[in-house]
This record gives sequence, structure tokens and C-alpha cells, in this order.
Amino acid sequence: MAVKVTQDPENEITTEVIATSIQAIADAMKKIRAGRLNDAAILQLIYAACYPKVPRDQVKTVFLAINSLEQTWLKPKKTK
Repeated sequence: MAVKVTQDPENEITTEVIATSIQAIADAMKKIRAGRLNDAAILQLIYAACYPKVPRDQVKTVFLAINSLEQTWLKPKKTK
């Protein structure tokens, strides 16, 4: 399945907005995983909330990818 995205030049999304969004998603995942639920429970809740249904292995793949989102796509923050 191919996805084609067309960007309106007048409403471009800056790289800073993308980086901030990635950081927000990574931070939210850290908060979720810091709670008392284990990964199996979190995965089950996500799977149950999916509509239309998504195969469990795909839910798990995305869950694991989100855990490494920050390290994969963002450079370390520069310290001043």
C-alpha cells in the first residue's frame, strides 16, 4: 500500500514542529510505561481500542517502534 502526501506550500510543517511532536509522543509513551500496567496489558488495551481491528502483531510492532522513536529520529539535545 503506497501513501502519497501532498503538502500545501503555504502551510508547510517545519522540522521543529515535527521534532516537537516526536518528542511529545516519546514522552507520553514513557509516562504510560512508567505506570503499573505491564506491556502485555497496555498492548491488550490498545488492541481492544482499535477499530477497525488491526492484527495484534502490527499493534505490537508499532508499540515497540514508539518506544524507540526518540532515539531513532531525534538527535540528542544540545547542552549550553
